[in-house]
Amino acid sequence: MVAAGKHWMPRVQIWLGEVADPEFPMYADPERPQLLLGSARDDPVQRMVKLANGSAVGSGARFAQCHGIKPRMDLLESLPPEIRGSDSYRTREEASATRSRIRDHLLGCGYVLDAANGDEIFTVYVINLLKAVGDDRGSTKWVYVGETSKAPEERLEQHLAGGTMSNKAAFTYGVDLNEYLMGEIPQVRFRQDALWMEHHVGEELKQRGYKVEGAH
Repeated sequence: MVAAGKHWMPRVQIWLGEVADPEFPMYADPERPQLLLGSARDDPVQRMVKLANGSAVGSGARFAQCHGIKPRMDLLESLPPEIRGSDSYRTREEASATRSRIRDHLLGCGYVLDAANGDEIFTVYVINLLKAVGDDRGSTKWVYVGETSKAPEERLEQHLAGGTMSNKAAFTYGVDLNEYLMGEIPQVRFRQDALWMEHHVGEELKQRGYKVEGAH
């Protein structure tokens, strides 16, 4: 029974889906689905349908309208009970704690999953580094490679300002962004793809004769 004067609120349920678009690029692991994870006061499958058709807003809505979501509640239900948790939750905070646990478990199992559900755009950026006098790194082909969800120009400024958000080589020798090299690198929507791309770009530039910092 609902107390007089109070409105009944649907309980929060967790949904899990994968990118439905067969043409969507897969870099970090082409053999595994790219997963999207969220929660809402709605039936999980219906929530994914609404995100994809534009009748719902929230995390992943814009991405889902472009690339679709295929429900993967089967994968969610296959998780150990202590990871999967309850079928529904009274508050979003309770659901959020379980969602974080599910996310960490799936990532630990090697799945590709984006916490922002495709709403962020990641860019691999390249910073030109200037040789110091007496340095043997070369004068024109020394670069720092990183990845960010910020604007590359903003990330460059953070490096040049120093501090905890800066790389030592980029702070000491950084000059500007190498727009030419960056023009060859696709932007991605999943952090794991961005990390893969950062490493891949670094290795490719090394093969082309560059001295590369970063690119972990």
